[in-house]
Amino acid sequence: MVLKEGEYAQMFISSKQNGKVKEWRSLRRPEEARRSGKVLFEGAHPVLQALDHQGIVETAIVCPEIAKPETALLVSKRVSASGPELIEVSREVFDAITDRDGPSGIAAVARLRVENLHDIIPTHQELYIALWQVESPGNLGTIIRTANAFAAKGVILAGNCVNPYNSKTVKASMGAIFHTSLAHVQDLDALARWSRKSGCHLIGTSANGKQIVPNAWDPGFPLVLLFGSEGSGLPAETSGLLDGLVRIPMYGVNTSLNLSSAVAILAYLVAGCAHGDAHGGTVSD
Repeated sequence: MVLKEGEYAQMFISSKQNGKVKEWRSLRRPEEARRSGKVLFEGAHPVLQALDHQGIVETAIVCPEIAKPETALLVSKRVSASGPELIEVSREVFDAITDRDGPSGIAAVARLRVENLHDIIPTHQELYIALWQVESPGNLGTIIRTANAFAAKGVILAGNCVNPYNSKTVKASMGAIFHTSLAHVQDLDALARWSRKSGCHLIGTSANGKQIVPNAWDPGFPLVLLFGSEGSGLPAETSGLLDGLVRIPMYGVNTSLNLSSAVAILAYLVAGCAHGDAHGGTVSD
């Protein structure tokens, strides 16, 4: 046992056959996680971020053989303040429930909700990031992290996007997934209808866009920025659904950007329009 101050852990589990362990392992399958509305993820930073959101984390998991004592104690204090259960596990159990090389020894099970887009009512100055058929869980997590950093109201998953109930998505979001609204819409036609009904400007992004995004950009609010999939971008027929199609000017040999990089650039420009200033942040892994 590692938790000396307060002794917040409710139990210690050493067997992979334990019922809780079997449940946790089932959550490694994204479809099972979606069905249950819960996600299992690993990493000290995202777990601590999730614990800051009252009522999100159901169980915090600490492996004393792996976790840094000071990090384990910090997790236990956050648990004491926010109310979920805290369980210590053996290394054998921790290795069975996570799939990461060099694990931190800190994991959690948390509730995650993806709303129906039609239940969301935008208001003035709001930005939404919409994604069409995004395939990479890491890309999705990074985009959610970026959206949160630049105060986007939510991330809209359109069509057959990667399942957000994926430990890699949660990890890449660095916990921002629990502080950012997620919504799903079946197709781009439905997204366009919702945008018109909600009074949103629907702006697509493409290397073939006619309008070059300037440094000082006033796109109009509420705003939905729509990005296409990593491989093929937006379908050609999408242009008829949009209020505009923009591109980011590039001056090197490459003619396209990584999807998450493009989201970061445009979200930053929009945040400057919406908030009138910039707040400093840090760059970290």
